[in-house]
Amino acid sequence: MKSTPLVSIVLPTYNGARYLREAIQSCLEQTYPHWELILVDDASTDETPAIIEEYVSLDTRVQALRHNYNRKLPAALNTGFAAARGDYLTWTSNDNRYRPQALATLVAFLEERPDVDVVYSDYTVIDEMGQPLRTVQVEAPDVLPFRNPIGACFLYRAAVAQKVGTYAEELFRAEDYDFWLRASGVCKLAPLHEDLYEYRLHGASLNMSQSPQCHVASAHAQLRNLPRMDWLDDATRAQAYLLAGLRLFQGGECQEAIQAFWQAFEEYGALKNAFDFTLQHLLYWPAGLRSEEAMRTVIGLLPENRELSQFKRRLWGQYYGEQCFAGMANCRTARQRFFWRRAVVHHPAWLTNISFLRIGFQAFNPVRKVRT
Repeated sequence: MKSTPLVSIVLPTYNGARYLREAIQSCLEQTYPHWELILVDDASTDETPAIIEEYVSLDTRVQALRHNYNRKLPAALNTGFAAARGDYLTWTSNDNRYRPQALATLVAFLEERPDVDVVYSDYTVIDEMGQPLRTVQVEAPDVLPFRNPIGACFLYRAAVAQKVGTYAEELFRAEDYDFWLRASGVCKLAPLHEDLYEYRLHGASLNMSQSPQCHVASAHAQLRNLPRMDWLDDATRAQAYLLAGLRLFQGGECQEAIQAFWQAFEEYGALKNAFDFTLQHLLYWPAGLRSEEAMRTVIGLLPENRELSQFKRRLWGQYYGEQCFAGMANCRTARQRFFWRRAVVHHPAWLTNISFLRIGFQAFNPVRKVRT
């Protein structure tokens, strides 16, 4: 290694006493010695303050900051990085662990590659007891418009923070994704396929990462950054808008979702079929359109023009066709026949579906009782 630059590690925590010792200890055990650890206590009410005090007295490289009230993760990150003095920056969570060689490997990569601003590595997923579950190989940065490939183990130059700015405190649960989306326009990001980190999977982390609120926050991060991501081609940007719309719809923000879908269509006209296809698939979504009232509400959000009038008919036809399939157990009722007719009128393509034709045959052919 050409030099030994200072690495600043920010560790925000809120009531994280259960795993906090392991997280801090993994920093102390780094083979790379020139680091500072900034612990930010976000107004914890458990044993976290006592644990932090113990480690501050144990090692002079460890310092502590505390919020008077709980301000959430992005604010804690901003507090920590405001006090950072390092040439390189990173942050970790109170339930995860670095492998001993993590910092040395990441610093060496950036020292040898002056053209790279951010490096991120593979990691192992562990369970609550610290046992390995699987290894994750991080993806290339070109998937950033759709999802966060950076993972939990990364290191970036201090100049990145100067260019990108602070973490967005209004985007709790997607603050890191928003940060990397902003960074992608002004920095070079590179994956490093070495396993340098252990990411702990437990109840709290699982609920956060897979919750509708997390998906909605990610969608808002996409919508905020996509217009400024000049390195994207029109098709990729439009597809990212479609994904953002689906995430918003899943979270119940229908109006914002429709606006995202329409933005995708305007960004890239060739995606018209994908636009139709995606909106029709809202019918299958867990929080999807299950009633005519919901259909009318969503369709009412679409602009009025000639192109969309045809699409609206197809969407209604898709809805009525799905109602036919949903009622297959009682497919001879008058209501079933009504749905079948309306599906064909609005969306004749249903007539190419053999299963749909079978439903129609059953619906319009009364069952003859056989005398015995």
